[in-house]
Amino acid sequence: AYLDGLVEFDLQTASRDVLTLSGGASYVRGYADLDFDSNYESFDVGGGYGAITLSKGLPDLIDTLRVDLSAYGEISDLGADRIVQELGVRTRSSIRPSVETQLYVDLNYARLGSSDGIFADNEYSYGIGVQQRLSPGWTAALYLGRSHRDGSVPAMPMGAGLSYDVASTEVEGSLTHLVHVFDDGRSWFQRISGGYVDGDILDYSTVGGLAPSTISREQWMLDGDLTVQMSTNSQVQLGAGYRHTTLGENGVNRTKTDAFNIRALYTYRFQ
Repeated sequence: AYLDGLVEFDLQTASRDVLTLSGGASYVRGYADLDFDSNYESFDVGGGYGAITLSKGLPDLIDTLRVDLSAYGEISDLGADRIVQELGVRTRSSIRPSVETQLYVDLNYARLGSSDGIFADNEYSYGIGVQQRLSPGWTAALYLGRSHRDGSVPAMPMGAGLSYDVASTEVEGSLTHLVHVFDDGRSWFQRISGGYVDGDILDYSTVGGLAPSTISREQWMLDGDLTVQMSTNSQVQLGAGYRHTTLGENGVNRTKTDAFNIRALYTYRFQ
């Protein structure tokens, strides 16, 4: 279950600058391999977030250049004494070379040092993306990004500690189709997306043991969503997803897991 809200303030500038305050809370009942030991477990995730975002046009530099700058805080209780507390900034610089094309660059940083049980201090990421309208009703998107995380695992009475710095690369593509526009202006569209992530992560199954370590992870993702606008202010989204994850190098503690998910989301916009 999700509850999100936002308030937008039009700053009444020629470059259409907007200040946005947003926040929300969520509760999710999940089922996953929490300890990377090939055993799936059910778990509850509760959390909340708040953010302030300034979206500013910079026509004096480039006619269609726009920069979005956000400061945010987020907390998630993953259970098993794991609580993620995240404070950070996100930036996106975008430009439109043509009406049909948008290019953007993302730069993000998050401080995780106040978290419990995840043994992470900092995370930063960067990426580039493009959105292209192929024809009326069809839009394609492609994103390539890289992320880094560092942290430390304290030494145990019978084991060593670990300081680590891991990185991963992600590529994602999507295709969105406007299926139908109703006579009253409501719309119905569908989206299919796929992605691939390759990199290293902290191996939580070794934390508390003699030699905590990192492990390589490779993941394939496939998602499909159908969104129907019910009224001017509301919409319903139905979706399903698939994840195939491989942990470890070939022939060395290599495990594979498959996960499916379904979701339903109702959105209402107050004006």
